[in-house]
Amino acid sequence: MLRIAIPLDSTFLSEVMYEGILRYLNNGKDMRRALENVCSEDKILKGSLPLSGNDLSVKKKNRYEVRFPEKLLKLINPSVYNDELIKERIEKKENIKNLFQEEFIKGIIESQYISQMKLSLENIVVELKKDSMLIGGDELAAPQILKIDRYTGITSLEEEYTDKQMTLRLSKDAALLLLLGMYSSYVAYDKPYLYFLFFSPDEVINMLLGPSEQVERLINSYFIVKNGVINKLREIIRGLVTNEILLLEVALGVELQELMLKENIDRVSMILFRIAIEGNTYKVYEQVPIHVYRRPAFYEILGTYVRDPLKFCRKLSSELSPNKPILKALASFNSNNKFTEADNILKAIQGLYRFIVLGDSEGLLEFHREIRNAYTKLANSSSENEKARANYYLRLLHTLM
Repeated sequence: MLRIAIPLDSTFLSEVMYEGILRYLNNGKDMRRALENVCSEDKILKGSLPLSGNDLSVKKKNRYEVRFPEKLLKLINPSVYNDELIKERIEKKENIKNLFQEEFIKGIIESQYISQMKLSLENIVVELKKDSMLIGGDELAAPQILKIDRYTGITSLEEEYTDKQMTLRLSKDAALLLLLGMYSSYVAYDKPYLYFLFFSPDEVINMLLGPSEQVERLINSYFIVKNGVINKLREIIRGLVTNEILLLEVALGVELQELMLKENIDRVSMILFRIAIEGNTYKVYEQVPIHVYRRPAFYEILGTYVRDPLKFCRKLSSELSPNKPILKALASFNSNNKFTEADNILKAIQGLYRFIVLGDSEGLLEFHREIRNAYTKLANSSSENEKARANYYLRLLHTLM
């Protein structure tokens, strides 16, 4: 069994650290390989992890203040990122402004330190000293995004620190592990929100408590499923109307159930963090629990109502896309042109949520009833658009049976 001194809880900092640890173990304890695997070219091009103003290296009153990104690059690759180069970059305003910046990631991966890195997880410990919390050491200040918890999960271990605001500082090894965790868990940036997906603390324990020879295989299987969930979330987060839609899409994702079957996993529990960027600070806007099952409970009930539950799920999932009438009707609540049937569609989705996520069979009946009510409300409309939607709702009822 692995011995890790970092407290495990559902705070962002703890989740990021354990995500990094799991990815590190998943890649044979090879930090370079781990970073290369999670920082694919596609992710670098599409991803964005903007730094706050307080994290940017600047020149103030003829004095250079070198902050997190440049400080880390200097620590791990001093022959390339020396003081003169960093000052020149600051002068030209070419300093690192985004943690997904290609130069920053390549600077880490291609550094000599990474190629020779021997990370001892037992040495990544938390220390509380005066007004500082140190993780692994005192080499550099942590970026603002790692400070959003106010450290309640960790400082609660020491009663005298619970109400204090503390400075978070890191060793370079801890910083690299935390970066790996953020890159691995990153889902999307949809202004002003950042989304990250983590395993629940219980799942982390399940993975790490296994026999050492099985840990890497088990972690690999869990990450295959989690990557599938991340891909699904990326399809639906932009233009997302409600969390109910998000959870429905994940629960209806037949491809996720097939992954669970292939990897021989019954259930995976995760937490989606939605983080708001507010000026120079970050705030945890909400945490959404997500559960994926190999054989969802609603399948048994669904079989008594429809001929082919898998076909039902595939069809319904495709109809919950932003360009289809159901989500357009929900989105109209936030516009000046609310759809006539919007209230019925909201009730239909709430009913479907109760059935799919909570296992309440009455919810499926409500979904069908409210979709039919939406059709009835629009069927005799003089508007061609409303007639088209009415015909869509009628076809939907027929194809879902």
